Amino acid sequence: MCGLLNSLTNGPTLKRDRLAETGREKGIFVAFRCTAFSFTQSHVQIDCQMNAHSLFGVRTAPCEKRVSSPCSLQIFKEHAHMTEMASLHTKDTTDQDFMADVVEASEQQPVIVDFWAPWCGPCRTLGPIIEKAVESRNGQVKLVKINIDENPAYAGQLGVRSIPAVYAFDKGRPVDAFMGALPESQINAFVEKLLSGTDAGKMIAEALEQAEAASQAGDIGTAAQIYAAVIQQEPENVTAIAGLARCYLANGDKERATVTLDMIPEDKQNDSAVKGVRTAIEMMGDSAAEPDEFEAALSAVLANPDDHDTRFELAEKYGAAGRFGDAIDHLLIILGHKLDWSEGKAKEKLLQMFEAAGATDPATVSGRRRLASLMFA
Repeated sequence: MCGLLNSLTNGPTLKRDRLAETGREKGIFVAFRCTAFSFTQSHVQIDCQMNAHSLFGVRTAPCEKRVSSPCSLQIFKEHAHMTEMASLHTKDTTDQDFMADVVEASEQQPVIVDFWAPWCGPCRTLGPIIEKAVESRNGQVKLVKINIDENPAYAGQLGVRSIPAVYAFDKGRPVDAFMGALPESQINAFVEKLLSGTDAGKMIAEALEQAEAASQAGDIGTAAQIYAAVIQQEPENVTAIAGLARCYLANGDKERATVTLDMIPEDKQNDSAVKGVRTAIEMMGDSAAEPDEFEAALSAVLANPDDHDTRFELAEKYGAAGRFGDAIDHLLIILGHKLDWSEGKAKEKLLQMFEAAGATDPATVSGRRRLASLMFA
């Protein structure tokens, strides 16, 4: 895992010295600059130029410039609208420069080629959409536009018969293509598919798997650091942002979890991973139950196992404390007695617990299997 983190932080697409704005926390603007990752026994240590602060048990180096409150490891987000951004990763090319701008450049990172013409109405529709999709990836992919009226050679070689025509190049060869002005959702899917097949995409997928495994094993510090490394590479990676928010939540910090989720673009707020964390935040409420409250509620249930109202209240307390596995167990006991208990109240709460725990959480996987057994017994 150490090698994976080093690859993420030292890879060719990562701007290691890029200062990442983290938003405002209680009125104080904070930032971090990641310089290295290392392991100390069973813990991951991240060396950042930031105020000394312990986060998830991870030590950090002092900040070059002090601020009036402790810094926290936050993700950063580009705040400028796409219309205000310079086209840093989009350029026009010609037949003469095609080999350098497309074929050779794709050896370093994927390149998307947009074949267009000034008289083409669908081209004018597609252009801004695909440029937005590319620019939002912050340098992971480049867009090269070529006017086929003035530069017909490579369009002819690729067999372009109509425009707009879009080709994706990776490692010096075309790997995917489409014709026509597709909607934005399909353009984003095209770009994601291209990136997922690259070495960097596979590395990030592996990192996310290891972060999830660390989280499930209870190693929240390791999970948080891997998610943060992924976010440095892909600032709008929903899985990583939601994962980091869940790490904050596991550490009892609802405020930072909420702020982190708010940094996700509006069009991705309905992602299941995001909704799951928001559901967990809502369940936690303003305060968790005290230990003696759990003991009293559990004693009452054990004294009268058929008192499902009390058992349901206990499940809610467990959910508010983030103990979703315990909550799921008690709700399934109620449903085992009567599937439509209290007009479906227990089943509805159980589905909320599944969402709050997350689709891949062992408690959710096991709980869904047990619920299916009850429903189809």
